[in-house]
Amino acid sequence: MHILFVTTKIDFQRAGGSVPDLDCKVRDMQLRGADVRVLTVFSELNQSPLDVPYSVEEERVTNKSLPWSQWRVFCFLRAHARDADVVHVEGQFAYAAAAYRLQGGKPVVAFYNREMLVWEKNNSLRRITRSFLEKFFYRVLVPCIDHFIFTTPFLYEEYRRFGLRVPKERVSIMVDFFDPSAMRAVVKERSESALGWPLLVFASGRMIEQKGFHLLVEAVSLLPDDIRSHIHVTIGGDGPERQRLIELGSHKNVSHQISFPGWISKEDFWKTLARADIFVLPRWRIEQPSVVVMEALSLGTPCIVPAAGGVEWMAADAVATFTDSDVTSLSHTLESVVRSKDKRTELSRKALKRWEVLDHHHRADELWNILKNTAHRSRSEKP
Repeated sequence: MHILFVTTKIDFQRAGGSVPDLDCKVRDMQLRGADVRVLTVFSELNQSPLDVPYSVEEERVTNKSLPWSQWRVFCFLRAHARDADVVHVEGQFAYAAAAYRLQGGKPVVAFYNREMLVWEKNNSLRRITRSFLEKFFYRVLVPCIDHFIFTTPFLYEEYRRFGLRVPKERVSIMVDFFDPSAMRAVVKERSESALGWPLLVFASGRMIEQKGFHLLVEAVSLLPDDIRSHIHVTIGGDGPERQRLIELGSHKNVSHQISFPGWISKEDFWKTLARADIFVLPRWRIEQPSVVVMEALSLGTPCIVPAAGGVEWMAADAVATFTDSDVTSLSHTLESVVRSKDKRTELSRKALKRWEVLDHHHRADELWNILKNTAHRSRSEKP
C-alpha cells in the first residue's frame, strides 16, 4: 500500500506534538509494509539537515492566506498523490483535500488535532464572514473526505457543532502518537535525586497568554509559606509573555522560587521532565489532549492538569486535576501533591500504568486498518 502523508513541516526541535505524532505514524506504517512518502507544504520551516528514514517531498506555499494556501495544497495533491493508494492530510487542509477528492482524487483520511482559527472569540466583521463561509464548506464540501480522525471526542463534538455532518462509521477517535524511544535514549529513567527538598515543579511551552503560565505564577504565590519554601518552579520556553511573567513573579514576591530559563532544547526538556517531581500543565484547549503530558506519563512523572477536558480524558485517573483557569483550584491541587509523597508515588505508578494503554503500538494497527479500508474505496465511490 502506498500512503502519502501531507503536513506543514518537519522540525523536531521547535515544533509541537504534531511532528513527532506524524513521524511515529509514518514509521509504524512502514513497519507494516507500506510504502510511505511525506509531503511538507511549508518546507522552508523544515529542520536542516532532515534525517528521517522516509522520503520527504518539499513544496512551498508562499502566500498563507486561506484561499491561496488551500488552492496550492489542492495543486500539490494532484501532483504528488498520483502513485498513492490513500492520502492522509491534516485537518487544516480539509478544503483542499475535499476538493481534490471531489475531482476524482485518491481516497482521503483527514486527521484533526487542533481547533479552527475561526473559533477565536472576537466580533470582527472579517471573522464573522469567514465563520459563515467555513461553516458552509464544512456542511457541503468537507464531507467529501472519506474518513475523519479526531484526537478526542471533545474535539469531534466541536467540529460537529460547527457544521460537520458525516456518518459515525466514518469517524474515529485516536489520540496523538508518541514514541518515547528517542527520549529514553537521552533519559534512561526518572532521576532518584529529585526525591528530597526542594521539590522541582516544572512547566514548559511557548509563552503566550493562552498557555496560562501566569496562572501557575499566581498559584505559587497563594501557597502556604511552609510549602512555597520547599519547592522550586522552572517554567521553560520563550515568547511574548516571558517578560511579563518575570515581572509578575517579582510583583507576587515569588521570583526566588520561580526561574525562567528561556527556550530549552528538546533533549534538555526531556532531562528536566525526568528530574521533575511534578509537571504542571496550567492551561490547555479543553477539547484537546497533550503530547507533553503523554511524555510525562511515559516517564512516570506526576502531572497536574485542567479537569474535564481532553487531557484528563486521555490520562484518566493518572493525573491530579484542577478547575480550568481557576488559580485557587490550581494552588490547592499543587499544595496537596507537594505535601504528600504518597500521592506523588501513586500518581507516578498510575502514570506508568496508563502509558501501557497509550503506547502507540496499540493504535498503529487501528490506523493501518483505517488507511487500508479507505484505500479500497474506488475513485468512483465518493463518500
